[in-house]
Amino acid sequence: PKKKKHNKMALASGPKIPRMLATKVEKQGFLMGIVVAKRQPKTLRVAVDRRVLDTKYNVWKTRRTLFMVHDELEECVYGDCVIIKQSKRHSKLKAFEVHDIAVKYKPAAFLQENPEYAEAMASIAKSKPSGPAE
Repeated sequence: PKKKKHNKMALASGPKIPRMLATKVEKQGFLMGIVVAKRQPKTLRVAVDRRVLDTKYNVWKTRRTLFMVHDELEECVYGDCVIIKQSKRHSKLKAFEVHDIAVKYKPAAFLQENPEYAEAMASIAKSKPSGPAE
């Protein structure tokens, strides 16, 4: 019998997001991913997962693509789930920009709202000895 043809590429389920935002992602030109690095100002690295069917073994595999994304307002932090869209090229590697933040990363949001905890954590980190204990 003939094998059914499957859609080889689909968005990974990823973190839970509101249904209204999920419909935006399905439109052409929009992708959803997680912020995995923020090292330069106004630049993020976003990991976008997709599901691919391995036709030889008939198993779904998750593949990851990393995009450099322009964040004009600098409001995204590590761990945020963001919706990105293709835009004019900002540099050699940046051709996407942040469209919306789907889900804020809860620990980072908490530390932004309560800076006294961030200061306490920084002082604890300074007081710990660096290097192996003898």
